[in-house]
Amino acid sequence: NTAVLTLKNLDSLPGKKVYRLWAVSQGKKIGCSNFIPNAQGEVHLNLSSDDALFNASSISITIEPEPDTEQPLGREFLSGYYTKI
Repeated sequence: NTAVLTLKNLDSLPGKKVYRLWAVSQGKKIGCSNFIPNAQGEVHLNLSSDDALFNASSISITIEPEPDTEQPLGREFLSGYYTKI
């Protein structure tokens, strides 16, 4: 399984801050990937097969103070549900 996440019009973040994708399953958030937008504010992530992501009921994106936080520390930027095809 693979998934693609494409976002546009994102603000650049100062210092070590990053956007972080989380898989949400049974109320728990599991970190999947850090990312920063390019100069045009775009992100195109190819996500490889990961049980946490593909078994999740929803996803969340937060703005974190540094990469690879184990739990969300920053504010939630975006959340949503997806359908398996």
